[in-house]
Amino acid sequence: MKNELTLSKAFEELEKITAEFERGEIDLEKGVPKFKKGLELAKFLKEKLSKIENEIEEIKDKFEVESN
Repeated sequence: MKNELTLSKAFEELEKITAEFERGEIDLEKGVPKFKKGLELAKFLKEKLSKIENEIEEIKDKFEVESN
């Protein structure tokens, strides 16, 4: 079974990668794969959050229609 990435796991991993770069713990040449992974995580988070935001808007719209 595929281990699906969750928002919290993705955010935690992105924070870890970011902290490593900020502390200078990663050699930039060797860090390219980590940088790429960070960009992939950021894209994943942006897409997931956008989807959740759309779902919330749909729910709000449904309740506004029902209450009128």
